[in-house]
Amino acid sequence: MKRSIPSFISERNVIIKEQGKTFGFIYPATYDIAMGGMTAITLGALVNSLSDWRFERFFLPWNPYIEPNSVEHEVPLSKMDILGFTSQFEPDYLVVGWILKKAGIPINNIKRRNSKSKYPPVIVGGPCSGANPFPLLDFVDGFFLGDAENSLSNLLKMIEEKGIEEFWKNPSEFNEIKGFWTPHSLESKEKSYSGLFSNKNFEDIAGSWYSRFNFTNLDTIPYPLKQTYCTLPDYHPYAPVKGETFQLEIGRGCSHGCRFCMIGSGMFNPARYRSLSRLLEIVEEGVKLTGVSKVDIFGMNLSDFPQLNELCWAVVNKGLEISIATLRPDMVNSELIQAIHKGGQTSLTIAPETGSDRLRHRLCKLINNEQILDATQIIFEAGTKILKDFFLIGLPTESEDDRNAIIDLVKKQNQIAQNSGVKEHLIRVDVNPMVPKWQTPLKNWVYNFLPENRPRLRDAVGHIYSQLNKMPDIRPKQVSVNEFLAQTWLTHLEEPINTLIESIPLESHTPISKNIGYYLHKYRDKLDTLLKNIWQDFRMSNWQVKHRIRATNITDRIFTRQYALVINK
Repeated sequence: MKRSIPSFISERNVIIKEQGKTFGFIYPATYDIAMGGMTAITLGALVNSLSDWRFERFFLPWNPYIEPNSVEHEVPLSKMDILGFTSQFEPDYLVVGWILKKAGIPINNIKRRNSKSKYPPVIVGGPCSGANPFPLLDFVDGFFLGDAENSLSNLLKMIEEKGIEEFWKNPSEFNEIKGFWTPHSLESKEKSYSGLFSNKNFEDIAGSWYSRFNFTNLDTIPYPLKQTYCTLPDYHPYAPVKGETFQLEIGRGCSHGCRFCMIGSGMFNPARYRSLSRLLEIVEEGVKLTGVSKVDIFGMNLSDFPQLNELCWAVVNKGLEISIATLRPDMVNSELIQAIHKGGQTSLTIAPETGSDRLRHRLCKLINNEQILDATQIIFEAGTKILKDFFLIGLPTESEDDRNAIIDLVKKQNQIAQNSGVKEHLIRVDVNPMVPKWQTPLKNWVYNFLPENRPRLRDAVGHIYSQLNKMPDIRPKQVSVNEFLAQTWLTHLEEPINTLIESIPLESHTPISKNIGYYLHKYRDKLDTLLKNIWQDFRMSNWQVKHRIRATNITDRIFTRQYALVINK
Protein backbone atom coordinates (compact mmCIF):
# COMPACT_ATOMS: atom_id res chain seq x y z
CA MET A 1 0.00 0.00 0.00
CA LYS A 2 1.34 3.44 -0.94
CA ARG A 3 0.87 6.86 0.58
CA SER A 4 -0.39 9.84 -1.40
CA ILE A 5 3.12 11.33 -1.11
CA PRO A 6 6.42 9.86 -2.39
CA SER A 7 8.35 7.65 0.01
CA PHE A 8 11.40 9.95 -0.09
CA ILE A 9 9.48 12.76 1.62
CA SER A 10 10.51 12.94 5.25
CA GLU A 11 8.66 14.96 7.89
CA ARG A 12 9.35 15.99 11.45
CA ASN A 13 6.92 16.46 14.33
CA VAL A 14 4.18 14.35 12.76
CA ILE A 15 1.58 13.37 15.34
CA ILE A 16 0.77 9.67 15.05
CA LYS A 17 -2.12 8.52 17.21
CA GLU A 18 -3.04 4.85 17.25
CA GLN A 19 -6.47 5.10 18.87
CA GLY A 20 -9.68 6.96 18.23
CA LYS A 21 -12.06 7.66 15.41
CA THR A 22 -10.48 8.95 12.23
CA PHE A 23 -10.91 12.38 10.69
CA GLY A 24 -9.59 12.31 7.14
CA PHE A 25 -8.55 15.73 5.86
CA ILE A 26 -8.42 16.05 2.07
CA TYR A 27 -6.33 18.92 0.79
CA PRO A 28 -7.22 19.30 -2.92
CA ALA A 29 -3.63 19.72 -4.13
CA THR A 30 -0.33 17.88 -4.16
CA TYR A 31 1.82 17.74 -1.03
CA ASP A 32 4.17 20.59 -1.91
CA ILE A 33 1.26 23.05 -2.23
CA ALA A 34 -0.82 21.68 0.64
CA MET A 35 1.93 21.77 3.26
CA GLY A 36 2.98 25.25 2.18
CA GLY A 37 0.05 26.59 4.21
CA MET A 38 -1.30 26.41 7.72
CA THR A 39 -4.64 24.65 7.18
CA ALA A 40 -3.49 21.05 7.67
CA ILE A 41 -1.34 22.04 10.66
CA THR A 42 -4.17 23.93 12.38
CA LEU A 43 -6.83 21.29 11.81
CA GLY A 44 -4.45 18.50 12.71
CA ALA A 45 -3.64 20.07 16.08
CA LEU A 46 -7.33 20.69 16.73
CA VAL A 47 -8.45 17.14 15.92
CA ASN A 48 -5.55 15.42 17.65
CA SER A 49 -6.21 17.43 20.81
CA LEU A 50 -9.44 15.45 21.19
CA SER A 51 -8.77 12.21 23.05
CA ASP A 52 -11.21 10.19 20.96
CA TRP A 53 -10.11 11.36 17.50
CA ARG A 54 -7.04 11.16 15.31
CA PHE A 55 -6.08 13.15 12.21
CA GLU A 56 -5.16 11.59 8.86
CA ARG A 57 -3.98 13.68 5.88
CA PHE A 58 -4.81 13.00 2.23
CA PHE A 59 -3.40 14.87 -0.76
CA LEU A 60 -3.76 14.67 -4.50
CA PRO A 61 -1.64 11.57 -5.18
CA TRP A 62 1.80 12.17 -6.62
CA ASN A 63 1.14 9.24 -8.96
CA PRO A 64 -2.35 8.98 -10.56
CA TYR A 65 -2.20 5.19 -10.51
CA ILE A 66 -2.00 4.79 -6.75
CA GLU A 67 -4.81 5.02 -4.24
CA PRO A 68 -5.11 8.20 -2.16
CA ASN A 69 -4.10 6.66 1.18
CA SER A 70 -3.33 8.67 4.29
CA VAL A 71 0.12 9.97 5.14
CA GLU A 72 -0.01 8.97 8.81
CA HIS A 73 -1.15 5.31 8.60
CA GLU A 74 -1.55 4.60 4.87
CA VAL A 75 -5.27 4.03 5.50
CA PRO A 76 -7.68 4.15 2.53
CA LEU A 77 -9.99 7.15 2.30
CA SER A 78 -13.07 4.93 2.51
CA LYS A 79 -12.03 3.69 5.98
CA MET A 80 -12.26 7.13 7.60
CA ASP A 81 -15.07 7.89 10.05
CA ILE A 82 -15.52 11.37 8.62
CA LEU A 83 -13.92 13.34 5.78
CA GLY A 84 -13.35 17.07 5.46
CA PHE A 85 -11.84 19.42 2.92
CA THR A 86 -11.21 23.12 2.46
CA SER A 87 -12.53 25.25 -0.40
CA GLN A 88 -10.07 28.05 -1.08
CA PHE A 89 -10.94 28.05 -4.80
CA GLU A 90 -13.96 26.63 -6.64
CA PRO A 91 -11.94 24.20 -8.85
CA ASP A 92 -11.04 22.43 -5.60
CA TYR A 93 -14.50 20.83 -5.73
CA LEU A 94 -13.56 18.90 -8.86
CA VAL A 95 -10.27 17.75 -7.36
CA VAL A 96 -11.98 16.44 -4.21
CA GLY A 97 -14.63 14.76 -6.36
CA TRP A 98 -11.91 13.00 -8.34
CA ILE A 99 -10.22 11.82 -5.13
CA LEU A 100 -13.52 10.44 -3.77
CA LYS A 101 -14.22 8.63 -7.04
CA LYS A 102 -10.71 7.22 -7.01
CA ALA A 103 -11.40 5.83 -3.52
CA GLY A 104 -14.74 4.32 -4.57
CA ILE A 105 -16.83 6.74 -2.48
CA PRO A 106 -20.08 8.00 -4.07
CA ILE A 107 -20.03 11.72 -4.80
CA ASN A 108 -23.80 12.00 -4.24
CA ASN A 109 -24.59 12.78 -0.60
CA ILE A 110 -27.97 10.97 -0.59
CA LYS A 111 -26.28 7.79 -1.82
CA ARG A 112 -23.80 8.06 1.03
CA ARG A 113 -26.63 8.65 3.51
CA ASN A 114 -28.54 5.61 2.23
CA SER A 115 -25.48 3.36 2.36
CA LYS A 116 -26.14 2.38 6.00
CA SER A 117 -22.89 3.99 7.20
CA LYS A 118 -20.79 2.20 4.60
CA TYR A 119 -19.19 5.51 3.62
CA PRO A 120 -18.00 8.45 5.73
CA PRO A 121 -19.79 11.83 5.71
CA VAL A 122 -18.00 14.53 3.71
CA ILE A 123 -17.89 18.06 5.17
CA VAL A 124 -16.47 21.29 3.77
CA GLY A 125 -15.19 24.61 5.08
CA GLY A 126 -13.59 27.66 3.53
CA PRO A 127 -14.67 30.90 1.88
CA CYS A 128 -15.96 29.57 -1.46
CA SER A 129 -18.44 27.06 -0.08
CA GLY A 130 -19.68 29.67 2.39
CA ALA A 131 -20.14 32.29 -0.32
CA ASN A 132 -22.09 30.01 -2.66
CA PRO A 133 -23.16 26.57 -1.37
CA PHE A 134 -25.44 25.80 -4.33
CA PRO A 135 -22.95 23.68 -6.36
CA LEU A 136 -22.33 21.47 -3.31
CA LEU A 137 -25.90 20.82 -2.15
CA ASP A 138 -25.91 17.30 -3.66
CA PHE A 139 -22.21 16.68 -3.02
CA VAL A 140 -21.29 17.36 0.62
CA ASP A 141 -22.93 16.32 3.88
CA GLY A 142 -22.16 19.44 5.89
CA PHE A 143 -20.91 23.02 5.63
CA PHE A 144 -18.71 24.89 8.09
CA LEU A 145 -18.84 28.66 8.40
CA GLY A 146 -16.58 30.93 10.39
CA ASP A 147 -13.68 29.69 12.51
CA ALA A 148 -13.19 25.92 12.63
CA GLU A 149 -12.04 26.14 16.25
CA ASN A 150 -15.65 26.89 17.18
CA SER A 151 -17.52 24.26 15.26
CA LEU A 152 -15.34 21.33 14.20
CA SER A 153 -14.46 20.14 17.67
CA ASN A 154 -18.13 20.42 18.69
CA LEU A 155 -19.19 18.35 15.68
CA LEU A 156 -16.62 15.63 16.39
CA LYS A 157 -17.57 15.49 20.07
CA MET A 158 -21.24 15.14 19.14
CA ILE A 159 -20.46 12.36 16.67
CA GLU A 160 -18.37 10.62 19.33
CA GLU A 161 -21.27 10.86 21.77
CA LYS A 162 -24.13 9.94 19.44
CA GLY A 163 -22.39 7.95 16.70
CA ILE A 164 -22.11 8.36 12.93
CA GLU A 165 -25.43 6.55 12.51
CA GLU A 166 -27.19 9.32 14.42
CA PHE A 167 -25.76 11.91 12.02
CA TRP A 168 -27.42 10.10 9.13
CA LYS A 169 -30.68 9.38 10.95
CA ASN A 170 -31.27 12.68 12.77
CA PRO A 171 -29.14 15.31 11.02
CA SER A 172 -31.24 18.24 12.32
CA GLU A 173 -29.73 17.69 15.77
CA PHE A 174 -26.32 18.59 14.35
CA ASN A 175 -27.60 21.89 12.96
CA GLU A 176 -27.68 23.09 16.55
CA ILE A 177 -23.87 23.39 16.34
CA LYS A 178 -23.11 27.02 15.63
CA GLY A 179 -21.17 27.36 12.42
CA PHE A 180 -22.40 24.06 10.95
CA TRP A 181 -25.26 23.19 8.59
CA THR A 182 -26.15 19.92 6.86
CA PRO A 183 -28.42 19.61 3.82
CA HIS A 184 -29.63 16.28 5.23
CA SER A 185 -31.78 18.28 7.63
CA LEU A 186 -34.01 19.09 4.65
CA GLU A 187 -36.94 16.88 3.77
CA SER A 188 -36.75 15.87 0.12
CA LYS A 189 -38.72 13.24 -1.75
CA GLU A 190 -36.41 13.65 -4.74
CA LYS A 191 -33.03 12.05 -5.37
CA SER A 192 -31.33 15.34 -4.62
CA TYR A 193 -31.60 18.40 -2.38
CA SER A 194 -30.80 20.96 -5.05
CA GLY A 195 -34.29 20.72 -6.56
CA LEU A 196 -35.74 22.25 -3.40
CA PHE A 197 -33.91 25.49 -4.15
CA SER A 198 -35.15 26.05 -7.68
CA ASN A 199 -35.72 29.80 -8.09
CA LYS A 200 -35.66 30.27 -4.31
CA ASN A 201 -33.22 32.07 -2.04
CA PHE A 202 -31.12 29.85 0.15
CA GLU A 203 -32.65 31.22 3.34
CA ASP A 204 -36.18 30.37 2.13
CA ILE A 205 -35.32 26.69 2.47
CA ALA A 206 -32.35 26.39 4.79
CA GLY A 207 -32.85 29.33 7.12
CA SER A 208 -30.40 32.08 7.96
CA TRP A 209 -26.82 31.47 6.86
CA TYR A 210 -24.79 34.43 8.09
CA SER A 211 -26.17 34.15 11.65
CA ARG A 212 -24.34 30.81 11.92
CA PHE A 213 -20.98 32.59 11.79
CA ASN A 214 -19.18 32.63 15.10
CA PHE A 215 -15.80 34.36 15.18
CA THR A 216 -13.35 33.83 18.00
CA ASN A 217 -11.00 36.01 20.00
CA LEU A 218 -7.78 34.64 18.51
CA ASP A 219 -5.87 35.07 21.78
CA THR A 220 -8.20 32.60 23.51
CA ILE A 221 -7.76 29.62 21.20
CA PRO A 222 -4.87 27.12 21.34
CA TYR A 223 -2.13 27.57 18.75
CA PRO A 224 -0.24 24.65 17.16
CA LEU A 225 3.25 25.04 18.59
CA LYS A 226 5.03 21.84 17.57
CA GLN A 227 4.43 22.03 13.84
CA THR A 228 4.91 19.40 11.16
CA TYR A 229 7.35 20.35 8.42
CA CYS A 230 9.13 18.69 5.50
CA THR A 231 12.91 18.22 5.55
CA LEU A 232 13.46 18.28 1.78
CA PRO A 233 15.79 21.08 0.62
CA ASP A 234 14.09 24.17 -0.78
CA TYR A 235 15.24 23.46 -4.33
CA HIS A 236 13.54 20.04 -4.41
CA PRO A 237 10.42 19.96 -6.63
CA TYR A 238 8.35 18.27 -3.90
CA ALA A 239 9.42 20.66 -1.14
CA PRO A 240 6.65 22.89 0.25
CA VAL A 241 7.07 26.57 -0.59
CA LYS A 242 7.69 27.70 2.98
CA GLY A 243 10.27 25.03 3.74
CA GLU A 244 11.53 24.43 7.28
CA THR A 245 9.68 27.26 9.00
CA PHE A 246 7.50 27.92 12.00
CA GLN A 247 4.25 29.35 10.69
CA LEU A 248 2.89 32.31 12.63
CA GLU A 249 -0.67 33.40 11.85
CA ILE A 250 -1.08 36.90 13.25
CA GLY A 251 -4.69 37.49 12.24
CA ARG A 252 -7.72 36.71 10.11
CA GLY A 253 -9.99 38.81 7.97
CA CYS A 254 -9.60 42.25 6.42
CA SER A 255 -11.20 45.62 7.15
CA HIS A 256 -10.47 47.43 3.88
CA GLY A 257 -13.54 46.40 1.87
CA CYS A 258 -11.94 46.30 -1.58
CA ARG A 259 -14.88 45.82 -3.91
CA PHE A 260 -13.39 42.93 -5.88
CA CYS A 261 -12.46 40.90 -2.79
CA MET A 262 -14.70 38.33 -1.12
CA ILE A 263 -12.71 38.46 2.12
CA GLY A 264 -12.83 42.18 2.79
CA SER A 265 -16.25 42.84 1.26
CA GLY A 266 -18.05 41.31 4.18
CA MET A 267 -17.45 37.60 4.75
CA PHE A 268 -14.37 38.13 6.94
CA ASN A 269 -14.65 41.80 7.80
CA PRO A 270 -13.45 43.22 10.16
CA ALA A 271 -9.93 41.96 10.66
CA ARG A 272 -8.98 40.29 13.95
CA TYR A 273 -5.43 40.00 15.30
CA ARG A 274 -3.64 38.19 18.07
CA SER A 275 -2.02 40.51 20.60
CA LEU A 276 1.69 41.21 20.31
CA SER A 277 2.35 39.62 23.71
CA ARG A 278 0.56 36.44 22.67
CA LEU A 279 2.42 36.29 19.35
CA LEU A 280 5.77 36.64 21.10
CA GLU A 281 4.83 33.81 23.48
CA ILE A 282 3.91 31.63 20.49
CA VAL A 283 7.21 32.36 18.73
CA GLU A 284 9.28 31.73 21.87
CA GLU A 285 7.79 28.33 22.56
CA GLY A 286 6.90 27.31 19.01
CA VAL A 287 10.36 27.72 17.51
CA LYS A 288 11.89 25.59 20.27
CA LEU A 289 9.30 22.82 19.98
CA THR A 290 9.28 22.78 16.18
CA GLY A 291 13.08 22.83 15.96
CA VAL A 292 13.52 25.42 13.21
CA SER A 293 15.22 28.80 12.94
CA LYS A 294 12.86 30.59 10.55
CA VAL A 295 9.46 32.22 11.22
CA ASP A 296 6.89 32.73 8.48
CA ILE A 297 4.56 35.62 9.42
CA PHE A 298 1.25 35.67 7.57
CA GLY A 299 -2.36 36.76 7.72
CA MET A 300 -5.10 37.87 5.35
CA ASN A 301 -4.04 41.50 5.83
CA LEU A 302 -0.95 41.45 8.00
CA SER A 303 0.09 44.99 7.00
CA ASP A 304 -2.62 46.46 9.21
CA PHE A 305 -1.36 44.73 12.34
CA PRO A 306 -0.43 47.80 14.43
CA GLN A 307 2.70 46.26 15.98
CA LEU A 308 4.08 44.59 12.85
CA ASN A 309 7.39 46.48 13.09
CA GLU A 310 7.86 45.47 16.71
CA LEU A 311 6.96 41.86 15.97
CA CYS A 312 9.42 41.55 13.08
CA TRP A 313 12.28 43.14 15.03
CA ALA A 314 11.55 40.95 18.05
CA VAL A 315 11.80 37.87 15.83
CA VAL A 316 15.05 38.82 14.07
CA ASN A 317 16.65 40.04 17.31
CA LYS A 318 16.29 36.49 18.59
CA GLY A 319 18.64 35.46 15.77
CA LEU A 320 15.82 33.97 13.71
CA GLU A 321 15.24 34.23 9.99
CA ILE A 322 12.00 35.76 8.83
CA SER A 323 9.58 35.33 5.96
CA ILE A 324 6.63 37.63 5.37
CA ALA A 325 3.75 37.58 2.89
CA THR A 326 2.18 40.32 0.77
CA LEU A 327 2.39 43.89 2.08
CA ARG A 328 0.13 46.84 1.32
CA PRO A 329 2.32 49.48 -0.38
CA ASP A 330 0.97 52.27 1.82
CA MET A 331 2.07 50.39 4.94
CA VAL A 332 5.65 49.78 3.79
CA ASN A 333 8.22 51.68 5.89
CA SER A 334 11.99 51.60 6.23
CA GLU A 335 11.98 50.15 9.75
CA LEU A 336 9.82 47.21 8.67
CA ILE A 337 11.81 46.45 5.51
CA GLN A 338 15.12 46.66 7.38
CA ALA A 339 13.85 44.09 9.87
CA ILE A 340 12.71 41.80 7.08
CA HIS A 341 16.03 42.21 5.26
CA LYS A 342 17.99 41.51 8.47
CA GLY A 343 15.92 38.34 8.80
CA GLY A 344 17.29 37.11 5.49
CA GLN A 345 14.33 37.64 3.19
CA THR A 346 15.48 38.95 -0.19
CA SER A 347 12.10 39.13 -1.97
CA LEU A 348 8.85 40.96 -1.20
CA THR A 349 5.36 41.07 -2.68
CA ILE A 350 2.92 43.94 -3.05
CA ALA A 351 -0.46 44.14 -4.80
CA PRO A 352 -1.02 47.41 -6.71
CA GLU A 353 -4.03 45.72 -8.47
CA THR A 354 -3.85 48.26 -11.32
CA GLY A 355 -1.60 51.03 -12.55
CA SER A 356 -4.40 53.60 -12.49
CA ASP A 357 -5.17 55.72 -9.41
CA ARG A 358 -8.63 56.41 -10.82
CA LEU A 359 -9.48 52.75 -11.25
CA ARG A 360 -7.89 51.70 -7.96
CA HIS A 361 -9.95 54.20 -5.99
CA ARG A 362 -13.15 53.04 -7.68
CA LEU A 363 -12.34 49.59 -6.32
CA CYS A 364 -11.96 51.10 -2.82
CA LYS A 365 -8.26 50.22 -2.83
CA LEU A 366 -7.28 53.58 -1.41
CA ILE A 367 -3.62 53.79 -2.36
CA ASN A 368 -1.99 55.72 -5.21
CA ASN A 369 0.94 55.30 -7.56
CA GLU A 370 3.08 57.69 -5.56
CA GLN A 371 2.75 55.46 -2.49
CA ILE A 372 3.51 52.37 -4.60
CA LEU A 373 6.68 53.96 -5.98
CA ASP A 374 7.72 55.17 -2.53
CA ALA A 375 7.31 51.60 -1.25
CA THR A 376 9.33 50.31 -4.20
CA GLN A 377 12.17 52.69 -3.34
CA ILE A 378 12.19 51.67 0.33
CA ILE A 379 12.16 47.99 -0.65
CA PHE A 380 15.10 48.16 -3.06
CA GLU A 381 17.16 50.62 -1.02
CA ALA A 382 17.10 48.05 1.80
CA GLY A 383 18.86 45.59 -0.52
CA THR A 384 15.85 43.52 -1.62
CA LYS A 385 16.61 41.68 -4.85
CA ILE A 386 13.16 40.55 -6.00
CA LEU A 387 9.87 42.45 -5.96
CA LYS A 388 6.65 40.74 -7.02
CA ASP A 389 3.62 42.72 -8.19
CA PHE A 390 0.03 41.44 -8.40
CA PHE A 391 -2.28 43.16 -10.89
CA LEU A 392 -5.87 42.57 -12.01
CA ILE A 393 -7.25 43.10 -15.49
CA GLY A 394 -10.82 43.15 -16.79
CA LEU A 395 -12.16 45.59 -14.18
CA PRO A 396 -15.30 47.74 -14.65
CA THR A 397 -14.63 51.00 -16.56
CA GLU A 398 -11.15 49.76 -17.43
CA SER A 399 -9.73 51.42 -20.54
CA GLU A 400 -6.71 50.84 -22.73
CA ASP A 401 -5.01 53.71 -20.90
CA ASP A 402 -5.60 51.90 -17.58
CA ARG A 403 -4.01 48.74 -18.94
CA ASN A 404 -1.04 50.64 -20.31
CA ALA A 405 -0.70 52.27 -16.89
CA ILE A 406 0.32 48.85 -15.54
CA ILE A 407 3.22 48.79 -17.98
CA ASP A 408 4.20 52.36 -17.12
CA LEU A 409 4.09 51.69 -13.37
CA VAL A 410 6.30 48.61 -13.67
CA LYS A 411 8.77 50.58 -15.83
CA LYS A 412 9.03 53.24 -13.13
CA GLN A 413 9.55 50.56 -10.47
CA ASN A 414 12.33 49.06 -12.55
CA GLN A 415 14.01 52.44 -12.92
CA ILE A 416 13.93 52.86 -9.13
CA ALA A 417 15.48 49.41 -8.74
CA GLN A 418 18.26 50.28 -11.19
CA ASN A 419 18.99 53.56 -9.40
CA SER A 420 19.11 51.79 -6.03
CA GLY A 421 22.31 50.00 -6.95
CA VAL A 422 20.98 46.51 -6.20
CA LYS A 423 22.76 44.10 -8.50
CA GLU A 424 20.80 41.43 -10.35
CA HIS A 425 17.45 42.75 -9.19
CA LEU A 426 14.23 41.33 -10.63
CA ILE A 427 10.60 42.43 -10.78
CA ARG A 428 8.12 39.58 -11.18
CA VAL A 429 4.69 40.55 -12.47
CA ASP A 430 1.40 38.64 -12.27
CA VAL A 431 -1.49 40.12 -14.30
CA ASN A 432 -4.60 38.01 -13.72
CA PRO A 433 -8.16 38.46 -15.01
CA MET A 434 -10.50 39.45 -12.19
CA VAL A 435 -12.91 36.66 -11.20
CA PRO A 436 -16.31 38.14 -10.19
CA LYS A 437 -16.80 36.50 -6.81
CA TRP A 438 -20.03 36.01 -4.88
CA GLN A 439 -20.60 38.20 -1.83
CA THR A 440 -18.93 41.19 -3.50
CA PRO A 441 -20.30 44.26 -5.32
CA LEU A 442 -18.72 42.93 -8.54
CA LYS A 443 -20.46 39.55 -8.31
CA ASN A 444 -22.33 40.04 -11.60
CA TRP A 445 -19.44 41.60 -13.54
CA VAL A 446 -19.01 38.63 -15.92
CA TYR A 447 -18.71 40.96 -18.93
CA ASN A 448 -15.13 40.08 -19.87
CA PHE A 449 -15.81 36.34 -19.72
CA LEU A 450 -18.74 36.44 -22.17
CA PRO A 451 -17.82 34.48 -25.32
CA GLU A 452 -17.78 37.58 -27.53
CA ASN A 453 -15.48 39.48 -25.13
CA ARG A 454 -12.91 36.80 -24.33
CA PRO A 455 -10.72 37.51 -27.38
CA ARG A 456 -10.30 41.12 -26.22
CA LEU A 457 -9.45 39.97 -22.71
CA ARG A 458 -6.85 37.52 -24.06
CA ASP A 459 -5.40 40.22 -26.30
CA ALA A 460 -5.17 42.65 -23.37
CA VAL A 461 -3.40 40.09 -21.17
CA GLY A 462 -1.11 39.12 -24.07
CA HIS A 463 -0.25 42.75 -24.84
CA ILE A 464 0.84 43.48 -21.27
CA TYR A 465 2.87 40.26 -21.16
CA SER A 466 4.61 40.95 -24.49
CA GLN A 467 5.51 44.52 -23.53
CA LEU A 468 6.90 43.59 -20.12
CA ASN A 469 8.70 40.53 -21.44
CA LYS A 470 10.83 42.75 -23.69
CA MET A 471 12.29 44.63 -20.76
CA PRO A 472 15.43 43.54 -18.89
CA ASP A 473 15.05 42.75 -15.18
CA ILE A 474 11.27 42.25 -15.54
CA ARG A 475 9.75 38.78 -15.63
CA PRO A 476 5.99 38.64 -16.29
CA LYS A 477 4.00 35.47 -15.72
CA GLN A 478 2.20 34.10 -18.75
CA VAL A 479 -1.45 33.67 -17.81
CA SER A 480 -4.09 31.33 -19.23
CA VAL A 481 -7.43 33.14 -19.46
CA ASN A 482 -9.11 29.71 -19.60
CA GLU A 483 -8.04 29.04 -16.01
CA PHE A 484 -9.89 32.12 -14.79
CA LEU A 485 -12.83 31.44 -17.10
CA ALA A 486 -13.23 28.00 -15.51
CA GLN A 487 -13.09 29.56 -12.05
CA THR A 488 -15.78 32.08 -13.08
CA TRP A 489 -18.01 29.31 -14.40
CA LEU A 490 -17.73 27.38 -11.14
CA THR A 491 -18.07 30.50 -8.99
CA HIS A 492 -21.52 31.19 -10.43
CA LEU A 493 -22.79 27.64 -10.69
CA GLU A 494 -26.24 27.32 -9.12
CA GLU A 495 -26.79 23.66 -9.85
CA PRO A 496 -25.11 20.47 -8.61
CA ILE A 497 -21.49 20.10 -9.54
CA ASN A 498 -21.86 16.32 -9.44
CA THR A 499 -22.33 16.04 -13.22
CA LEU A 500 -19.07 17.89 -13.85
CA ILE A 501 -17.22 15.69 -11.36
CA GLU A 502 -18.54 12.53 -13.01
CA SER A 503 -17.09 13.65 -16.34
CA ILE A 504 -13.50 13.66 -15.06
CA PRO A 505 -11.76 10.37 -15.94
CA LEU A 506 -9.67 8.55 -13.38
CA GLU A 507 -6.72 7.99 -15.71
CA SER A 508 -4.87 11.19 -14.91
CA HIS A 509 -5.17 13.90 -12.28
CA THR A 510 -2.61 16.45 -13.46
CA PRO A 511 -5.02 18.52 -15.58
CA ILE A 512 -7.54 18.67 -12.72
CA SER A 513 -5.50 21.23 -10.84
CA LYS A 514 -3.72 22.82 -13.80
CA ASN A 515 -6.29 22.83 -16.59
CA ILE A 516 -9.81 22.66 -15.22
CA GLY A 517 -11.09 24.22 -18.44
CA TYR A 518 -10.10 21.06 -20.33
CA TYR A 519 -12.63 18.96 -18.43
CA LEU A 520 -15.31 21.64 -18.58
CA HIS A 521 -15.01 22.01 -22.35
CA LYS A 522 -17.87 19.63 -23.13
CA TYR A 523 -20.13 21.82 -20.96
CA ARG A 524 -18.90 25.07 -22.50
CA ASP A 525 -22.21 25.92 -24.22
CA LYS A 526 -24.20 25.34 -21.04
CA LEU A 527 -21.76 27.26 -18.86
CA ASP A 528 -21.55 30.11 -21.34
CA THR A 529 -25.35 30.33 -21.29
CA LEU A 530 -25.10 30.68 -17.51
CA LEU A 531 -22.83 33.71 -17.89
CA LYS A 532 -25.01 35.23 -20.61
CA ASN A 533 -28.10 34.91 -18.40
CA ILE A 534 -26.28 36.48 -15.45
CA TRP A 535 -25.26 39.46 -17.57
CA GLN A 536 -28.68 39.84 -19.18
CA ASP A 537 -30.47 39.69 -15.81
CA PHE A 538 -27.99 42.20 -14.42
CA ARG A 539 -28.70 44.65 -17.23
CA MET A 540 -32.47 44.11 -17.17
CA SER A 541 -32.61 44.71 -13.41
CA ASN A 542 -30.94 48.10 -13.84
CA TRP A 543 -27.64 46.80 -12.43
CA GLN A 544 -29.03 45.42 -9.19
CA VAL A 545 -26.53 43.10 -7.49
CA LYS A 546 -28.40 40.00 -6.36
CA HIS A 547 -27.31 37.00 -4.32
CA ARG A 548 -29.52 34.00 -3.68
CA ILE A 549 -27.78 33.64 -0.36
CA ARG A 550 -26.76 36.13 2.27
CA ALA A 551 -23.38 35.09 3.58
CA THR A 552 -22.25 38.44 4.97
CA ASN A 553 -23.60 41.23 7.15
CA ILE A 554 -23.94 43.35 4.00
CA THR A 555 -27.20 43.44 2.06
CA ASP A 556 -27.57 43.36 -1.71
CA ARG A 557 -28.81 46.94 -1.53
CA ILE A 558 -25.44 47.99 -0.14
CA PHE A 559 -23.60 45.88 -2.72
CA THR A 560 -25.65 47.55 -5.48
CA ARG A 561 -24.78 50.99 -4.14
CA GLN A 562 -21.10 50.04 -4.06
CA TYR A 563 -21.27 48.75 -7.63
CA ALA A 564 -22.75 52.09 -8.68
CA LEU A 565 -19.79 53.84 -7.07
CA VAL A 566 -17.42 51.67 -9.12
CA ILE A 567 -19.21 52.55 -12.35
CA ASN A 568 -20.23 56.16 -11.79
CA LYS A 569 -17.86 57.69 -9.25
